[in-house]
Amino acid sequence: MNHLSEDKLIAWFPLKPDERVLTLSAENAADPYAKLVGGPYDLIIMNGVLERLRFEDGLNPAADVMARAKRLLDKDGHLLFTLSNRLGLQVFAGHPDVRTGACFKSLERKISPGYTTRRGLDELCSQAGFDKDCYSVYYPFPSLANISKIFSDRRLPHVSECRAKYEDTKYRLFDENLAFDTIIRDGCFPFFANDYVVIYGPQPEEAFISYDENENGKILTTLTKGWVKKRALDEGGKKRLFNIRDNYEKVSAKYEGTGIHVCPNYETSDDPELGFPFQRGMSLDELMDERLFEGDIKGFRGLFEEYVSRISGTADLEVTCMDMTFDNIVVDGGSWTLTDYEHVAEIKRDPRALALYALRSYISGDPARLNCDPDALCGRLAVSGEMREKWVAEDEEIMDKKA
Repeated sequence: MNHLSEDKLIAWFPLKPDERVLTLSAENAADPYAKLVGGPYDLIIMNGVLERLRFEDGLNPAADVMARAKRLLDKDGHLLFTLSNRLGLQVFAGHPDVRTGACFKSLERKISPGYTTRRGLDELCSQAGFDKDCYSVYYPFPSLANISKIFSDRRLPHVSECRAKYEDTKYRLFDENLAFDTIIRDGCFPFFANDYVVIYGPQPEEAFISYDENENGKILTTLTKGWVKKRALDEGGKKRLFNIRDNYEKVSAKYEGTGIHVCPNYETSDDPELGFPFQRGMSLDELMDERLFEGDIKGFRGLFEEYVSRISGTADLEVTCMDMTFDNIVVDGGSWTLTDYEHVAEIKRDPRALALYALRSYISGDPARLNCDPDALCGRLAVSGEMREKWVAEDEEIMDKKA
């Protein structure tokens, strides 16, 4: 297990200076008991440990290691440990196991106590003496080796939300992105998630976590008790948050009275952190996917044209929000709310240019979305090929300046 994923798990649980944390990594798997001493601890992290244990005379040592760690916790402490799903989608797709290098083996037999299934996870926790209501299960995506999002039973992924770029492997049996869509539609994501993060102790407030990393800085986003919170993880992240905070007035003035509501933000901590009231509804890209993949092209066009109409009635201000994309708009009945506005340029653009930028962003998330026939949509907007080329170049220039 790499230290990058470990750092992300630790960032999820920011500790106060007087709190005690114990971390066990893959190198401790040969003898985890040697480090499971002392305490009491506020947080114990076992990352990549259980997956490397060996069966001993048919017995499963994982439950004993978990029970030992539990005894070292403070009264309100947390034990966080990771497990691999024997039935993870990446196993079926033919990805080699990151520990053994073999393909498909976990489907055929139990190769380690830390390789389990969703049902087996509950059985293992029971063997370790964990009461059912004393632990929470999270699902890192796409995997523990490369975490971008972490879902939970309180906030499972929506269709089109599990998108990743996968490295080429010896076997590539199907498109995992499209397969995850099918799995999510049928409510089976917990059974096919690639890995598990289990937290014993008081239930964390966070129902969903995501990590947004670019050359400008790192931000951790969480969904918790009616709030979406963004917290800076480095100096660059702080600057990004201040930029988002300051953009609210510009963007809300631009779209006042237009049918686009801009979600406000509030400083929710002394540390650089912004809170956004949680918006109920479905993202516009989810709604458009529903229409598109059900063959309702007329309904898809209706949503796209309503989007164009709403962003066209904007105030005459030199403000362009490049985050006005379908995935950043939450639709609840007749209410449309913009939830992100980090990338704002002080220029005035043709709303159709912004609409086509949003359309390109939407299509880039899934090649199957090309079925929306973007050429026909451009024709309905009276946009020529020359105009499209010009706007694409302008979009790239704007985003380069914001980078």
